[in-house]
Amino acid sequence: MLINRIRLENFKCFTDSKIEINQLTFLVGINSVGKSSVIQSFLMPMQSQHESDIELNGPLINLGEYNDILNIEASDDSIRITVEVDNKSCTWGFEQGYISDNRQEVNLPFLSGDNSWLKEAKLGFQYISAERWGPRDNVPVVRSHRPGWLGKNGEHLIDYLYSLANETSMKSLSTLHENDPRIHSDATSTTILSSIEAWLGEISPGVSFDIDVYREANIGWGLFSYGGDSNKYRAGNIGFGISYSLSIIAAIVGAKKGDILLIENPEAHIHPRGQSKLGQLIAHAASAGIQLLVETHSEHVINGARIAVRQSKLPHDKIFIYYFEKPINTISPIIKQIKSDKRANLDIWPEGFFDQTIIDMEKIIKG
Repeated sequence: MLINRIRLENFKCFTDSKIEINQLTFLVGINSVGKSSVIQSFLMPMQSQHESDIELNGPLINLGEYNDILNIEASDDSIRITVEVDNKSCTWGFEQGYISDNRQEVNLPFLSGDNSWLKEAKLGFQYISAERWGPRDNVPVVRSHRPGWLGKNGEHLIDYLYSLANETSMKSLSTLHENDPRIHSDATSTTILSSIEAWLGEISPGVSFDIDVYREANIGWGLFSYGGDSNKYRAGNIGFGISYSLSIIAAIVGAKKGDILLIENPEAHIHPRGQSKLGQLIAHAASAGIQLLVETHSEHVINGARIAVRQSKLPHDKIFIYYFEKPINTISPIIKQIKSDKRANLDIWPEGFFDQTIIDMEKIIKG
């Protein structure tokens, strides 16, 4: 399954924008320019109970009411969100004149097209939000979700990791194909758990984990250790970086070919080297047939993906970078599509696109 494109009309900051989605698509730019809104436009149908109306408020996002999402510069009262998946396009929203002043709509009705892809898409996607769970000594483990679902905050991570290692029902999903590009060179086997642990070692070298669950009490926990150290440490004693990155790594390594991953700020609490390695893992997953839509503020994540392109781990035409900018006193962003060639050179480098290091160094040198 593959998202082909998204069109947003009068939705939040967008007047009329069409965004083509590639196998790997990065959304970058300064804060509050519409990057998250692109992701939200796909999360609405994913969180809705039915294939007809899509819900503004649900378990994944809460956007309020119709008036909260109508572009304030809109020339009329229409809102349309069009999503094309596997070349099947469908539109939700309101046509001009449908909304009266006294109606506070919280659903967008189906307008036209083919939404037959929606049911399958709900079974094959992960969304890891920027607001992930940090270090916790223990977490609740309640089976009220589909197998493999990590939760938008990574709240089901412990249950997922434990199930991979201990539950027969997960055995068929616990191993990667021997040629899968996500298998880390330090992994001791082709199991998903082995590569998750090895990629986690790129964030914190030598780290390993032990996961346990006490089903009778609906509680789970993880203990962490380091090479050469026999001690095991609670999550609260190892910092935010491990907890924040583990759910991201698990989502990427555990995804199946055809799955769709939406990830916000994977770089949070991770040092630059780890961010670069995470960017490489993201690119390897795209090469394995997983589609990833990633919002990031990290040039290191982007450069990690470019390294994968330069090393021919990911075809250069499978990656798009969208740079969002918003001129002062405007609402609608300007969106610039950036492409890569085979040597990982970018075809354009807009002003403001990860150029702050150069700007700062010039100031330091000049004094």
